[in-house]
Amino acid sequence: MNGAAGRSREGVGPPKANNGSMYFLHLALRRARAYLALLAGVVLLASLLFHLAEGVPLGEALYFIVATVTTVGYGDVVPHTPAGRVVAGGAAVVGLVLIFGIGMGIVEEKVAQVTTGRWSLVRRRATEMSGHLIVCGYGRLGAVVVEQLRGEGVRDVVVIERDEEKAQRLVDHGVVAIPGDALEEEVLREAGLERARALVATFSDDAANVYLTLEALGVRPELRVIAAASTREAERALYRAGAASVISPTLVAGGMLARHALDLEGAPDKGAKENQGSV
Repeated sequence: MNGAAGRSREGVGPPKANNGSMYFLHLALRRARAYLALLAGVVLLASLLFHLAEGVPLGEALYFIVATVTTVGYGDVVPHTPAGRVVAGGAAVVGLVLIFGIGMGIVEEKVAQVTTGRWSLVRRRATEMSGHLIVCGYGRLGAVVVEQLRGEGVRDVVVIERDEEKAQRLVDHGVVAIPGDALEEEVLREAGLERARALVATFSDDAANVYLTLEALGVRPELRVIAAASTREAERALYRAGAASVISPTLVAGGMLARHALDLEGAPDKGAKENQGSV
């Protein structure tokens, strides 16, 4: 009994993940490394070409290309051949694109991340996912659903949770979680509804689950919706709304409790059996 209760309490917390909290940092570092590698490659290639075209030492060619790419242009080294001028002009154009185009874009993105948190990265990750599962709500039931999915090795899960602090804790544990109201079409689209394999509605409010089912199927009619219901009336309403599967945790748990009670009632008392054996 205590073990079951312990498992239940564990299900309420965020799933365990060893390195998930580092995902978004690794993503940012990977993009920065790729940008720097591209910039370094352009500078080195241009330096080599300028060295060959002008016949100047490689170190002087590198100095000239760096000054050109960064638009410093000291003027102490200038190209004297048509080929050298072509290399210099190309390096200047590429440098402008890399530094003031791509580079400034990356800087702006980092500033946005500082001001808005990591939600932009989270939403981008969700837009990159396909064939994933969307879990709406991270209450007691939603937490168990996510825990079970991850326990089965399913990592392509997007959670929509109204409570931003809960969503942040999920992100810190490597779960793609979007803060917002799952009843809003825009939030569902941010979670990748058009590419999702299925949606799980875990709200404790039956009316909310019915509305969510209608909203999701209105955007994507072929989507498979699995919904929770607290009563048989809500179960029928969800099926009418288009849900593919409806589960009533209350009815399921009640049926299991009743079966266990009947099993205990039919089983002979352990103490009576011991007494009979001693006679």
